[in-house]
Order: sequence, then structure tokens, then C-alpha cells
Amino acid sequence: MSDATAPPELGSTLLTDRAEAASVAALRERVGHVARGHGLADLEVTTFVLVVHELVVNAIRHGGGSARVAIWADPPGLRCRVTDAGRGMPPHRVNPQRAQPADRIRGWGLRLVHRMCAEVDVVTGDGGTRIDILFPIDDHRF
Repeated sequence: MSDATAPPELGSTLLTDRAEAASVAALRERVGHVARGHGLADLEVTTFVLVVHELVVNAIRHGGGSARVAIWADPPGLRCRVTDAGRGMPPHRVNPQRAQPADRIRGWGLRLVHRMCAEVDVVTGDGGTRIDILFPIDDHRF
């Protein structure tokens, strides 16, 4: 699942990168720069950076220590693909629907991603995990 390139039929690639624990902060800066450059308002930039950060940190933590990231424009929003080469995700983690105890510290990342994005597609298995998201923005930016 290490393919983190944006499908060419979906739009122009704005960022492709590889991240490890030591480079997450720098990646957040680059993602924010891309989002601002695409005309997102401050709150949208913060939200988009949070979504990408959660996906990348989960991929690094659970997927073998590194992640590949691609961001591309695709009206009506920005798409992001995060891939890793881990062992895959258990089925109950792919689409977290059940209630989360309020005092639970971990396990909120993918739940937040599902709430903040118009689309979340998870492909997972023994060869790793690929998560594609659509972050909706106003179409006047395209």
C-alpha cells in the first residue's frame, strides 16, 4: 500500500511527501502552506492540518514508522492520501461508529477525520493501509 501519489485523473498534485516521527512538525507546516496557498481561511487551514496530522501520526504509530502523503485539488475540495506499510487495521477501527467513552484518551483520531471530511475511504490489509479523504471547501477557490 505504499502508493501515495495522487491519481492523475483527480487533479493536480499539490504535495507529495514522506513523514517519520521526527518530521511531522515540518510536514504540518508544509500542509498548512499548501492549504493557505489554495485559499483556505484560517479555520479551514487549521482543520485540514489537524485531519492530515491525525492520519499521518496514526500511520507512523501503527504502520511501520513512516507514512507517505499526497495532497491534490479536486473540486469541491482538497483530497489527501496517506499510506503506510503496516499490518493493516482491525475492522472495528476502519469506520468507528460506536460511542467512545468521554474519558478515553486514545482512539479519537480517525473518528475526528470521519466527522471533518466529506469522504473517507480506507483500504487496509496485510500490506498496509491507504486512507483517502475529501476535505470540502467552497468551490469558488477552484
